[in-house]
Amino acid sequence: MQSYIGLLARTKIPISINDWREVDLDEKEKIWESIKDAFVVPKELKKMVISSAATKWREFKSKLTNMYIIPYMDEPELLENLPDDYRSITKDTWHQFVADRLSATFQEIREAQIAKRKENKYPHRMSRKGYANLMEELSESVPLQELDRATMWIKARQDRNGNFKQPEAEKKAEKIEHLRKREAEGEIATSGSDDVLTLALGNPEHRGRVRGVGGNVKPDLYFNLPKRQKMTFEQRTRLSLKKILEEEKEVLLAKERTAWEEERDRKLAEERAYWTERIAKLEAKVGRSCLLSPPNLSQQLMSLVQDKGVVFAMGRRLHMIILKLR
Repeated sequence: MQSYIGLLARTKIPISINDWREVDLDEKEKIWESIKDAFVVPKELKKMVISSAATKWREFKSKLTNMYIIPYMDEPELLENLPDDYRSITKDTWHQFVADRLSATFQEIREAQIAKRKENKYPHRMSRKGYANLMEELSESVPLQELDRATMWIKARQDRNGNFKQPEAEKKAEKIEHLRKREAEGEIATSGSDDVLTLALGNPEHRGRVRGVGGNVKPDLYFNLPKRQKMTFEQRTRLSLKKILEEEKEVLLAKERTAWEEERDRKLAEERAYWTERIAKLEAKVGRSCLLSPPNLSQQLMSLVQDKGVVFAMGRRLHMIILKLR
């Protein structure tokens, strides 16, 4: 769904608009309607979808700037050409976007953002996965109650083998584990946002997001929820849908199993009836006095049908009968 949100944001919202807040409400509504048409999404997630579209739209503009404008600032003639990969952008829109990106005002903003990113000592390694998808992935092997935000913060900065790329992040992870031990032993007390993660990082939560949880969750909502409910609405929805799909899968498997068993029983009944009739005819033709086997051959062979060696035993008995007929 996230990829489709990004596609809609890139193709529906012109890059010449400076700020997402300037985007017409009708255009945002069209994105929401398109998502509803393609996915089963509760209306409570509308704000999250629109917010995600805004983020992906800004990321798209940043990508265009860094890949197609900044490297060619000294070659303005090359900036006349539209990016081959994004033909949905009109020529006028592209020229307007380039002019804005080359302006002194934007260059000042860009330098400030570069300096701000350098201050991030602990960048995550989730790429586009996000905390919600990471939690869903980890929940298959780790109990959900153990995936608190401190654990999620650590996991988001590890690779698949549990290694850290940044030594600073590894040191903070060690500090988190140390603080957890002290908390368990009663040496320190935590409450609300002043938990182990906040103590380890050494600075308070940003008012617009919760570290280790995601940008769509507000601190006042997250920290006022009971501990077992501290997950985003999106995460709860994902888990609910996953449970529903698993239940439906079990129902389908049960139906398939029942149908298979009924078909198996039907075929076995047909096989028994067929061989009973064949054996009865052969017994009548040969005569009981000519048989080396016990007198009640049909009953004996029917019992063999229920044994593991039914095919071999039945074939051998019929072979003896045929020899007598000769």
